[in-house]
Amino acid sequence: MSLYVKCIARRMPVGAHPLAHAANESSSIMYSATLMQSMPSKAPSAVAMYLMYYENANGERVYTMAKVDPDGNPTKSAHP
Repeated sequence: MSLYVKCIARRMPVGAHPLAHAANESSSIMYSATLMQSMPSKAPSAVAMYLMYYENANGERVYTMAKVDPDGNPTKSAHP
């Protein structure tokens, strides 16, 4: 059961079915349902990525997601 339906079910009279309820215009149920629709999701919208770098033989930065460079040395954070 969705969070939206659970919210409506808690505010309904005992024995009523949440999906069959018709809320009137002044009902606190309608207000609660509107709030539930506008609440942000708890799930993150983006995955955290840590950009790393190491310096190659020419002294240039090579960016990677790896924590170790090809020689086995730890990479450095590319974030300020």
